Amino acid sequence: MKELKRYRPKKTEQVCELMKKYEGECKLIAGGTDLIIQMKKSGDKPKALVDITEIEEMRFVKIEEDSAEIGALTTFTDIVENEELKCKYAALVQAAKNVGSPQIRNRGTIGGNIANGATAADIAPILLALNATAFIQVNRESCSCLEANMQASQNTTCVREMEIEDIYANKEADNKRKNMLDSNEMIYSFKFKNIEANEFLGFYKLGSRKALAISKGNLAVLFRVVNNICTEIRVASGSLGKTPLRERELERFLKGKELREEVLLEAEELYSKVIANRLKGRSSVEYKKEAVKGVFRNAFENAFENRDTEQQLCDY
Repeated sequence: MKELKRYRPKKTEQVCELMKKYEGECKLIAGGTDLIIQMKKSGDKPKALVDITEIEEMRFVKIEEDSAEIGALTTFTDIVENEELKCKYAALVQAAKNVGSPQIRNRGTIGGNIANGATAADIAPILLALNATAFIQVNRESCSCLEANMQASQNTTCVREMEIEDIYANKEADNKRKNMLDSNEMIYSFKFKNIEANEFLGFYKLGSRKALAISKGNLAVLFRVVNNICTEIRVASGSLGKTPLRERELERFLKGKELREEVLLEAEELYSKVIANRLKGRSSVEYKKEAVKGVFRNAFENAFENRDTEQQLCDY
């Protein structure tokens, strides 16, 4: 058996060259909090491991006038400690803070959390609620590796944009698909529009323990209120389906309504029925169909609480 080759590139163009060289027979590792465990379970034996953790150009948080962008190698600790994100995206910071232990947050990355494709990924519902787009570096033969290190947002023919929702939809549509991306692709960054003054972003995670808990259900909500009416809403969940997903039925019910107590109670019951139908036949269905009522309510309450906190810290 040949020895597993290990590489530690410092530039994206070097990753491009390695991915072309091994033609799908290498694995990218960024922190390794999920990949190493997966390889042990599956018995997967790639020819090479490419450790991309030292590529500094992919580790950043950039908040501009209209949008925010986070590099794929940004760790959860980076997110938790970022003052701008605390100010404008408190729920994103809370989701990152819910990822594992401090040691895992120090190594685990936002890009790895999405590329891994786990249904319990804590960061996925928030990115879905934000309608985030992933910029993906495509390392095909027709692409020059010399161009691979340019900012993904410039979007050359060797970088494709894909909404997070579509990445998960591809996985769900193909049950045999093991990976979220093709073997010649690497997530460069995530980008989403800034939250407006009349928009609210919340998150809640249900786990069996406060620390190190694998989520039994998590929910993110982003909604806009105009004259007390919910005019736009996105609701996204994790650990409540084959993949993290948007809760479209719940969104349709809430859009156009005033978010009064009786409306939220109706929404809780609707969501319970949706989950009962989705998880029919699973041992967890009785527990989860009741638990999601509290998860839903807590995510909404968190959104209002976050806005109060953010308004104290930020100028809108």
